[in-house]
Amino acid sequence: MKNCIILYCSIFLAISAMMISCVPQTCNEKTESLAGATFYKTGTGKIEAPDTVSIFCIKEDISVFYQKLLKRAIIYLPFDPSAEKCTFILRINQTTDTVTFNYTTFPYLVSKECGYTYCFSVTGYWSTKNIIDTIIVVNNRITTGNEENMRIFY
Repeated sequence: MKNCIILYCSIFLAISAMMISCVPQTCNEKTESLAGATFYKTGTGKIEAPDTVSIFCIKEDISVFYQKLLKRAIIYLPFDPSAEKCTFILRINQTTDTVTFNYTTFPYLVSKECGYTYCFSVTGYWSTKNIIDTIIVVNNRITTGNEENMRIFY
C-alpha cells in the first residue's frame, strides 16, 4: 500500500512539473514595427515640432491615426504587412500633403515568448509638396526598435 502511495505521488508530481513547464511565459518586448519620422524645419536643419499634426491612413477607408497632435517632433507610422505600399495624409499646421511609401515585408522573430512580427524595408517614397519640402530616409529598415527612419522637412 505504501508503494502505491509513493507511486501515485510520483506520478502526480511528474504531471504537475510537465504542466508547469508548458505554461507560456509573458512577452515583455515590443512587437509592433513602426516607422519613426522626425520633423525638421527647412532651411535650419534643426528638429522642430509643427504646431499641429494629424495623420490619416488610406486603406479601404480613411481612418485617423493621429488627430491634432500638438508640438510633436516625432511620429510613428504603421505600415501594412499585407501590402507593398502605404499612403498617409499628413496635415501639418493646417496644410495637407499625401505621402506614399513602397516597401518589402519580412518576418522577424522577436523571441520565443512573443513569437514573430513583421518588419519592413523602405524601397521608395513619393509625396506632394504643399508643406513638405523633402523626405529623407535615414534608415530604411523598420523594426520594433522605434528609431528614426525618416526625416520630414517642412
